[in-house]
Amino acid sequence: MNEEKQQLTQNSNNIYEEQMQETYQCRICLEEEDNLELLISPCRCSGTSKYVHKKCLRIWRHQDINAPGFSKCMECNEEYIILNGDNIESENIFIIFNKSLKLLYFQMIIALPISFVMFVIDYEDKNIIKSMPAWNSSYALEALDYDSTYKDLFYLNLSIYIVNQLFYIVYLSRVCIYVSNIKELLYLMRKHFIINFFYYNLYWLFTIGMGISDMYEFSIICVFLYQLFSYKMNYLFLKHHNKCIENINSQLNTGVASMDINPLNIIVDEYEGEDDEYYQENDGIELLSN
Repeated sequence: MNEEKQQLTQNSNNIYEEQMQETYQCRICLEEEDNLELLISPCRCSGTSKYVHKKCLRIWRHQDINAPGFSKCMECNEEYIILNGDNIESENIFIIFNKSLKLLYFQMIIALPISFVMFVIDYEDKNIIKSMPAWNSSYALEALDYDSTYKDLFYLNLSIYIVNQLFYIVYLSRVCIYVSNIKELLYLMRKHFIINFFYYNLYWLFTIGMGISDMYEFSIICVFLYQLFSYKMNYLFLKHHNKCIENINSQLNTGVASMDINPLNIIVDEYEGEDDEYYQENDGIELLSN
């Protein structure tokens, strides 16, 4: 019995030494590699497609973590055994706003109805205008009544400001729902939060500051022009959010486990449907039949 065990151990050592002396090829970079420790067999592919450099596979998979090639082999369709796969943050939270014009449409579709409602409510009393600091004056009301365009722009400016605040609320709500590493994300986004907050609130600087100087018409035009491009700021904000998510995911160990360390899958894959004689005819497999 001891002699049989020694023979099995010797056979296993010989097989391992033969494997270490062989030359393998990475199926991605196609370079030959004699160090098996740098390679991985992540799926059921065989032959020249069996092995791949760990580094090459990582670069290949992280080109797009939302693509099918991140989680499975595109040749044999075998699902990868992904380490820490449950901790990967989604990069598609704001996929609907993948173009800046979509944010512009979102902004105007909401802002225009709000401005119309404010115009109707404020048509006679003008309480909304009067509630603005430095705008409760006869000169301001006369200037807006003289040309209705200024009044329309006034309500539209205020509506866009409200929509930008809603954008922040929507962003934070979706982050709280779909992001696990919230603290880390908010820390990485802190500068852009400050920049956008300052940009949004320039509305009050122009509206109140120029209102004090009785520059009401000029104030309305300036506010409208800079707020018209606030959708660009929101788009850049979301782009930076995606970069931060990529940064968080890149720090996770989302590598792929080798099928070589999952014997059950290998046995099912190689020997499924074969009779027992097959096991006895292969080196070192006698142990399975005992």
